[in-house]
Amino acid sequence: TDASYILLAPEHAGAELGISKVRAASLRGAPFVVLAACHAAHTSYALHEPLSLPAAFIEAGARGVLAATVEIPDLEAEAFFNAVRERMRAGTPPAVALRDERTRWLKDGKGARWLDSVLLFE
Repeated sequence: TDASYILLAPEHAGAELGISKVRAASLRGAPFVVLAACHAAHTSYALHEPLSLPAAFIEAGARGVLAATVEIPDLEAEAFFNAVRERMRAGTPPAVALRDERTRWLKDGKGARWLDSVLLFE
């Protein structure tokens, strides 16, 4: 079931990246995944498993996933997720990097409508 998916650019094979494609992948090196698309953290549950892209990436071997449950502006999303990634590259644990960058953005008066919707899946 692909209850959640991301539409890909038309030049890529297959127009959607859904749960089944992600689950079929084997992510080498336990990458950290950032899904900066709107509603990428949307989850629905079957009785036996979570049905979401973040859960599928974790099952495929990602060590963590950042995604939002609501619509986020493209330019703001890029800047926010890049800043979180930079904190992580500097050695900050993902949960702390997300918290600290969210706090900085809220202090600066940015992203108030969507920042609380960014979730960390580990």
